[in-house]
Amino acid sequence: MRDHDRLIVETLALAQAKVETMPFRIELPMQTGQPEMIVLKPAQPSDDYFNREEVRMCVADFKAIQRRFQLAREEYYRDTMFGA
Repeated sequence: MRDHDRLIVETLALAQAKVETMPFRIELPMQTGQPEMIVLKPAQPSDDYFNREEVRMCVADFKAIQRRFQLAREEYYRDTMFGA
């Protein structure tokens, strides 16, 4: 038996021993046949997530932060290159 297989067997035995000592039992439904297909639908513009004003405010905040960083970098460059 390879190390990998032995590790899996030991892990399963440990998990089974732990489950047997639990004060409750977890029942999982048995899967038969093909698993169910989960279809994800794209969010619709009418969803709260797409509140245009909120998105505009977030974008404006992001741009303001990026502008502050850019100005700080430029100031640091001027101070280190020309102020030294």
